[in-house]
Amino acid sequence: MYLRQKFSKEANMSEAEKIEREINDAIEEQFKKKFDCLKGYSWPFFFSVSERYTEKRLVILGQETNQWSIDKVELTKDDLREKCLKKYDKFIGGDIENPNAKTAENYRGNFWRFSKSLYKQNDKFFGIFDWNMVENSKLSHCWMNLYFLEKCKHKKDRKGRTAQNSNLASDIKEIQEDLVNRVLNVLKPSVILAVTGPTQDEYLKDQFDTIEEIQSLCDDFTPWQLGFAKATLGQHETTVIRAYHPSYFMGRINKHKDYDVSKCYREVLRDKLKEFLKI
Repeated sequence: MYLRQKFSKEANMSEAEKIEREINDAIEEQFKKKFDCLKGYSWPFFFSVSERYTEKRLVILGQETNQWSIDKVELTKDDLREKCLKKYDKFIGGDIENPNAKTAENYRGNFWRFSKSLYKQNDKFFGIFDWNMVENSKLSHCWMNLYFLEKCKHKKDRKGRTAQNSNLASDIKEIQEDLVNRVLNVLKPSVILAVTGPTQDEYLKDQFDTIEEIQSLCDDFTPWQLGFAKATLGQHETTVIRAYHPSYFMGRINKHKDYDVSKCYREVLRDKLKEFLKI
């Protein structure tokens, strides 16, 4: 009887629901196994998957979260998944109990400014998608990170970030093991836009079963500045675009230049995303 009910429930699940369950099963399994190593770290990154994601399958791969444990609420093995998913869902869809809280749609950081600009509702020039970034409290693309943990105590805490702390990066790699690869294998993205910068290339390439050398995405930028590569996840083929973090290419890249490099960079990203996603 139990097995019949279980299989019946699975049969009625949408593709997005099945993907979401499987990735969070993997994340939960990994961090329960390494639970004793989590002291001092942020909450692990769990996330939801929308029906919209399954239409074009764009993953935007960041480096890490930022102060993902400001709640100062202790996690246990039993409530790890539930609390971390609630945190993610409140950030994406909003918090009814705290309507002034930061969300993906009102966050002022360049990562989310860029993500919003991919939707025509927010940016008619750079937008590529006709629908909204958040629909039914779900993100229309998929957001995940190269590192599922961080140690940021405040916004300018350089030691709490993997980009500035190689020892921290090494420790997190040991804790999460092959989790990024396992999650990507479930997501089966058409395109992965990795805004992780060139310094993370070796670790980024480790997440795929096979990956070509990163080549220049266009003649205007070197592979170091803006590159792409074909890769595989099991039998699934995907395209990886590796870019600078939006904090750099949406402003600071223009420093000491006599033309708008940022606009050119974003135009190339827009056009290549449309090409690879077949929009």
